[in-house]
Amino acid sequence: MGNVSLDGIEARAKLYCEPPADFPLLSLDMMLDRIEVKGYKISNVAVHVDMYSTKRVADEVARHDESVVSSELTFKGSMSGALEVALEGMEAGVEVALSFDTESKSFHVTVMLKISVPPVELDLHVGFSVNTGCDAVNGDFLYGGIKIKLTENNEISGSVRGAKHCESHPQMMYKLGKKPPHISPKYDALADFLAGYLKIICFQRAQKAV
Repeated sequence: MGNVSLDGIEARAKLYCEPPADFPLLSLDMMLDRIEVKGYKISNVAVHVDMYSTKRVADEVARHDESVVSSELTFKGSMSGALEVALEGMEAGVEVALSFDTESKSFHVTVMLKISVPPVELDLHVGFSVNTGCDAVNGDFLYGGIKIKLTENNEISGSVRGAKHCESHPQMMYKLGKKPPHISPKYDALADFLAGYLKIICFQRAQKAV
């Protein structure tokens, strides 16, 4: 197929007749071992999608008449895959996982990125969400590291880590038998106070210097 090659495609679909409430009308699964396009390789592709028919009241006037409803198709599912890029002087790998729900208009994405451009190596993990797609355990997060090789035996390295947890994070941690991190409910106020305090100290020292 020109510059495109596909390996190991498998797909399954299930159609359910008169499913009960909160059960999908259609379930679709697709797996792809590898796809290569002009030197770019995408492997371990997995897709799962459930289609639902959600009944909604047509309008405000019809709210007293349960027979007047409309059906809306919504989708829930997940997708994942890994991208490998090999160019002259650079190697890169990206793994992406996405979960979504069109009814609540939410999704959650996790991205793992590795780049090697000698003498620099970068490793970065990012997770973020919209609306109710927040991961109750990990939240929205960012962590990773960088290495710069100066000589055969010497290198400089650094790292970064941070997370913004969901409102449901403490309850989930307790359910898992773990203690959630303590975060001051007045963190912003405390940060403003410390910033103002440091400004006062700097101003007093400046006056003494004069």
